[in-house]
Amino acid sequence: MDGVGFVSRRTALVGAAALAAAGWGKPAAARSRSTPEPRWTLPLPAVELTSPIWVHAGVVYLVRPQLLTAYNAADGRLMWDTPVGPVDVMWERDLEWRLAVGGDRLFLSHWHDFGSDANRRLLAFRRADGTPLWAHDLRYRAAGLAAAGDDLYVEGGNHLAVRYLQIRHAVTGAVRVNRDGEGLQGGPGPVGEVPGRLLIDDIRGGINGSLRLLDTAGGQIFWEQRGTVRRGLRSLDLGESFLVAAAGGLAHLHAADGATDWEVLTPGGLDDIAHHQGIAYALTSEALTAFDSGSGGRLWRHRRPHWSASLDTTAGRLLLRVNDELRTLDPRTGDPTAEPVTLSIGWVGTDADSCYAVRDDQLTAWTVT
Repeated sequence: MDGVGFVSRRTALVGAAALAAAGWGKPAAARSRSTPEPRWTLPLPAVELTSPIWVHAGVVYLVRPQLLTAYNAADGRLMWDTPVGPVDVMWERDLEWRLAVGGDRLFLSHWHDFGSDANRRLLAFRRADGTPLWAHDLRYRAAGLAAAGDDLYVEGGNHLAVRYLQIRHAVTGAVRVNRDGEGLQGGPGPVGEVPGRLLIDDIRGGINGSLRLLDTAGGQIFWEQRGTVRRGLRSLDLGESFLVAAAGGLAHLHAADGATDWEVLTPGGLDDIAHHQGIAYALTSEALTAFDSGSGGRLWRHRRPHWSASLDTTAGRLLLRVNDELRTLDPRTGDPTAEPVTLSIGWVGTDADSCYAVRDDQLTAWTVT
């Protein structure tokens, strides 16, 4: 990798030959496991769920046909639903959705690569009762959405890799700052408060771009590293460091200057990354691998069973979604801690100790153990 001040302090290289020599990991000893019991269920046919499931501050949000719906996460009680407006697509599930929460407002974006401008909209609602506040059309998709104070951050682009980062007034949705060619990467995730800094990337039409640390208050660029990020994957803010999906694999960067502390090559290409209690996880087309986030040393590796997969963490457990099945794993070993849960559709929402998903055409909440 080349870049401005990009100095590697320690590199842990794990090549394909070394991985093969180390083996695929040993299966765990047989143990008694049970399928998690539901805490509550609500009828929701999978065909009616057209968005991911988001959970924030004790509320579960999801989109059914042309309706944004809010449920109480504790007992499943319907709090409100509100129209999100007509969309000009044959199948609403083809839309991509993003949601962010800021103060007493809820922000929702949706887009589709084809069709009319009605397929690319940014909407705001009152969190308490779902009252619509404003709506704006977007020129391109809004792939990233985050809120902080009176600001709403919108990142997007199109299939030609035209990128932008907008800072909008949360009260009106009006654009305050527009930066073409830049995009928001990582940060708080789909729901949450924006910290005082954000990682932004600049792809410029290629797979690899530059990574910058941006001060959200004044817009100052603290540092820039080139050739570091891999397009389409998140970066994780760990406080004094960042875990990023780098061009060659998984990298651990110092927050102060962006210098590389360690980097691990990941044969097969990264599909997702996660971090929990000092352990970094890399999901590739070949395997799920855990690394010590302090040193980059490998802790365990298990063969990846399916192509469609993603990672999450909650309640001290690692969640691996493979196709329409959710597996709960011990983060220290990768061994299962419960029987797999079969999902009607692959979207799963999480909070501090629970999962929310559609099982047997029921919106279901269960506690992770």
